[in-house]
Amino acid sequence: MQISFSVIVLALLFRFADLSHFRGGSITWKPVNVSAVTNNTVDIIVEQSYSWLLAYYLCDNTTIATQGTIGDLNYLQCSIYPCDGYNNNLSTVVPCTDYSVSADVSSGKKSSILTLNSNSQFTLTFSGSAWLPLLTGGSAWSITTMINLQTRIDNGRLNTPPVSTVLPVIRVPVNIQSTIVIPMADDDNDYLRCRWAQTNHIINFSQNMVTVDECGGVCNAVPNATLYSDNTGTSCKMVFTGNTPGFYAAALQIEDFYSDENITAPLSSTPVQFLISVYIGSCQPSIIGAQPNGASINVARSTSMSSVTIIAQIGCINTTIVDFLKISPPGMTASAIVQNPTNSSLFSIQLNWIPTTLGSQVFCCAAIDNNLGQSDMY
Repeated sequence: MQISFSVIVLALLFRFADLSHFRGGSITWKPVNVSAVTNNTVDIIVEQSYSWLLAYYLCDNTTIATQGTIGDLNYLQCSIYPCDGYNNNLSTVVPCTDYSVSADVSSGKKSSILTLNSNSQFTLTFSGSAWLPLLTGGSAWSITTMINLQTRIDNGRLNTPPVSTVLPVIRVPVNIQSTIVIPMADDDNDYLRCRWAQTNHIINFSQNMVTVDECGGVCNAVPNATLYSDNTGTSCKMVFTGNTPGFYAAALQIEDFYSDENITAPLSSTPVQFLISVYIGSCQPSIIGAQPNGASINVARSTSMSSVTIIAQIGCINTTIVDFLKISPPGMTASAIVQNPTNSSLFSIQLNWIPTTLGSQVFCCAAIDNNLGQSDMY
């Protein structure tokens, strides 16, 4: 009897942990060759990025070096059947690329090649139910990307969707209006727009119409927030004032269009989901340095990137920088945090990277001090 009771308690504890370990993510894709259609098929690279509770999916420098994996074992699901060459067999488990003890987050990403029928149009979705307890919204998640392999009408090539990278947790002080900048990039230089994800989003493909769930239980889960896309199409801005300490989940879609004159039919749609943590306090560090926020760095494939220094400055006296929360391209490494010997308010890390694939990659980070104050995303 004693043993049976213990087993039941353990099962309940594991079930409770399972309900609160998701921290957001993104799915995007790109053609291996924008002009290559062979034997009526197209090869694409699907890129998955997800973040999890570090205490649930452990990650450290050894995990990263050995490409250890994290995340729930699930599979991307197609919106149509048959799915133009995809068999719902793409796993959502990813190699860990980053972790933060201060934010209690582990993050990972991976790229997988799929061979699909040419002119395919469908969506891929990763769904589950394990957001942490939120001030608004539910625990279910649904992340959906739209795949469109019809050739573009302007150049006859395959489209490359936009990419965006956001930190899994963005901390903002309570009762203070904050602007969260979500970077966007597009290899085709298309016009980009961000919007809120929708529960029942209708997509009119050329051969059929599908209705997809883009956000699970966190649709419109950031109250009184407003989204703006800038005129250059390089960033999406969320203006938000958190009146209650706690967590909100933001679910967005980044879409590309031929121009800003027709934004009714996107070429593709990339999901971005992350947490906003509202905390008590107004003092936060900042990231400074030679590289402006949003800067582009060109690096040749298989060539080492010149070392990039990220410098953080404390925002309050008697604080120190204890962590950098990061989302990095696969293979990027960061040094240990170093305090400036001549200016004790400055702390820095060095980034090193040898890219192995072509295309845009977005790096994001934020400095965290010993009071858990967090800088704006950089």
